[in-house]
Amino acid sequence: MNLRHTLILISILFMKNSLSECNGVVDVGLWRMEIGGSIIGQGGTGSGAIKRQKDSSTTFGAKLEMFENPVTVQYNKVSYNTTVDIQAKVTFDGQDYDLGENIELGVDWSTVDITFRGGEFFQNIHNHHTGLYSGMRLVYGIQAVQTDIVLESINTGSKSTVDASFPIPFIGVEGHLALEENLQLGFGIKGLKFSAADSDLSYFDSMAGLYYFFEGEREVSAFLGYKDRSLDITIDKGTNQEAGLDLSMKGPVLEASIGF
Repeated sequence: MNLRHTLILISILFMKNSLSECNGVVDVGLWRMEIGGSIIGQGGTGSGAIKRQKDSSTTFGAKLEMFENPVTVQYNKVSYNTTVDIQAKVTFDGQDYDLGENIELGVDWSTVDITFRGGEFFQNIHNHHTGLYSGMRLVYGIQAVQTDIVLESINTGSKSTVDASFPIPFIGVEGHLALEENLQLGFGIKGLKFSAADSDLSYFDSMAGLYYFFEGEREVSAFLGYKDRSLDITIDKGTNQEAGLDLSMKGPVLEASIGF
């Protein structure tokens, strides 16, 4: 399942949804993040620390009442370049990188999240005029990842290129707490951690912030908060091809939403 197939699926869902009368919300946003992490070379030996770098990611999403409960589809894309500090000789994609080499890392990272929401754990109407309420509910879904990674040595010209597409299922909770008229606190955490015979995967995504709802005929809101996402993958564990990648992305996020 690659990103192109996921986008086609989303388009089909959108068309299916447009044929029925239902409401939805479209949102756009900007995520100003600090990116860091590490790599483990083939055979599980050697390591490198990814130099922390600030970058921005644009987001686009839609929440649709396609089924009994809302479904959110959100797209994120991150492109950044930084350096890797080789701490012990690393073999990555068949190329050797030695201690002291100047290594550049380029990453294009695109994700599509499809999130389903369960029933409320509890619900308490706070403001009958705006409809704001407090509550928590279960979230679950899948994140489709498309990543292009390039490692290049400035010293020797050696280059490694890795293109990968993979789906990540997740489960979690989200909540909201009505504070004042038109103002609401939102928070959530989702992720997954599992081990198989030859691989390990852990993925966690958390956010918290404030929503402000504007009065009018359409549902219009703004969100200001903080988002933290981490991904840790080890493949071919216990073999001479073992390799790993650990990425963390965190920082403030600003979003605007409008109903239709």
